[in-house]
Amino acid sequence: MSQIETTFKDDIKWVGEKAFVYKLLNEETKEFYYGSKDMKNQSWSDFVETSNYVTSSTNIELKIAISHGKVKREIIKFDGIQECKNFEQEKIKENIDNPLCLNKSTFTGAKLNTSSNVMKAKQIADEIIKNHAYGGVKAQKYTLNKTLKGELDPSDSLYQMAHTQVRSVKEVAEHTRNLATLIDDHNGDIDRVKKETGQNLLVVTLKDREWKGIKQRVNIGGKHTFEGTLKSKNGYTINLLDIPADVHKDWSDDFVMDIALGLNPRSKLKILETHLDDIVKRIVDKVNMGIDIDSSQIKDLKNTNNLSSVEKRKVTAAAKKILEDQEHERTKPKNFMDYKTRSGQKILDDLKKEYEKDKFTIVRKFSSGKAELGAYITKVIDAVYHNAKNVKRIVMIVYHPSIPIKNKYEKEYKRGWESMKKFIESHPMGIKFDIVIMPTERQE
Repeated sequence: MSQIETTFKDDIKWVGEKAFVYKLLNEETKEFYYGSKDMKNQSWSDFVETSNYVTSSTNIELKIAISHGKVKREIIKFDGIQECKNFEQEKIKENIDNPLCLNKSTFTGAKLNTSSNVMKAKQIADEIIKNHAYGGVKAQKYTLNKTLKGELDPSDSLYQMAHTQVRSVKEVAEHTRNLATLIDDHNGDIDRVKKETGQNLLVVTLKDREWKGIKQRVNIGGKHTFEGTLKSKNGYTINLLDIPADVHKDWSDDFVMDIALGLNPRSKLKILETHLDDIVKRIVDKVNMGIDIDSSQIKDLKNTNNLSSVEKRKVTAAAKKILEDQEHERTKPKNFMDYKTRSGQKILDDLKKEYEKDKFTIVRKFSSGKAELGAYITKVIDAVYHNAKNVKRIVMIVYHPSIPIKNKYEKEYKRGWESMKKFIESHPMGIKFDIVIMPTERQE
C-alpha cells in the first residue's frame, strides 16, 4: 500500500477510467517528474489499497527524497491507457528543457501521431462552417466546367479530386437530388440559397495532400454539395475552400477524418447529418489504433456530434459488437464450430432431444453471450415448481458463438453457473443440475 501523500488536480475524481497520470514534486528542491500508470482494470480505491506503486522513475535522488517524505504526488488526469501515455508525453515535452524536470527524455509508449485531438478537430470544423475560412484562407466562388450531360469536364482542376470516406454509407442519392432541386429553384444562385434558406453550400478540400500514396486534392466536406451542383441544371458555382498544404501538412490522416466528420454535424439544419454508423466506424477505427473505448477522446467524439444518451449507448454497443467480431475473426481456430448455422443448430437440437428422452429432465440451450443467470434460472425454477413436479434433472446446454464471448463467459459467468449447480443440487428436492459446454472446434 502506497503511503505517499496524494492530491487531485482540480478535484478530479475516478469514474471508471483504466489509467492515471501523476506529477511528483520534491517540495524542497522543486524538482518534478511526470508519469502514468495502468491500473490493470482495478478501481482507484482498490489500486491504492493493494499497490505499493509510487513511480516508475529510476532517479535515485528522487527515490531517496520519496523515502524521506519530501515528495508529494498529484493526480492530474484519469483516462484510457493510451490517452494517459499520450498526455504524459505531452507534459514531458512541455517541460523537457526545464532544469527542474527530472524526465530527461520522451518515450516510445505514446502514439501522438496516430490519434487526433477530437476537440481540436471539432473546433477547426466549426470555424470552417461558421466563417467559410481557415488558416488565413477564405472560400472563393469556383465555376465548374460541366459538360452538356452535367458531368465534370476532364479539364476541370477538380476532376481528379479524391474523396474521404468518412461515411459508412457513401453518397446518399436522395440528398444529392434534394440539393440539386434546391439549387435549381434558386437558378443556381448560391448566395440566394444562403440568404433565403440558411443552407451553406460549401465544398472543403485539402490542396496537394499526400493521400493513399498520391499527392492530390482531397475533398473533406461538401461532397453532396459538389455532386448536387453537377446534377442540377442551373448549378455551375460552388463556394470552394481550398486549404493549402502549409496549413494541413502536420495533420495526421486520422485528424483529417475527424475534421471531415465534424463538417457534417448533427443539427436541426437541413443537411445530411452524420449517420450513427459513421460515428461507430470512427470509434472502431480509433480503438483499433490503441485508443481505449472509454477514453475522453471517444467521449469527445460522441459529445461533439450531439448524441443523446440513448444514441451514445447505441453507438458504443454497436462498436463493441464490431470489435468483438473482429477479435473473433483474428482468434478463432480454423475448425471453429459455428452453432448459428443450420448444421450447428441441428447438433444442439439432437443433443437436447437425447436428454429429453428422460421425462424427468428439463433441458435448455443458450448462447454463452447471454449467460447472465437471472432470466434463465428464473424460467427453469418456475418450470420445476409449476410445470414439471417430478423433475429430477436440469440440463443447461451452453454454446459459444465466438471466441471473445467464450473468454468472457469463462471470466465472468462460469463461476456463477458452477455455484448455481452446487446450490440447486444441495436442495432437498435432490435435483441434479448439469452444465454441458459445447466444444468450440469441429471434430475432423
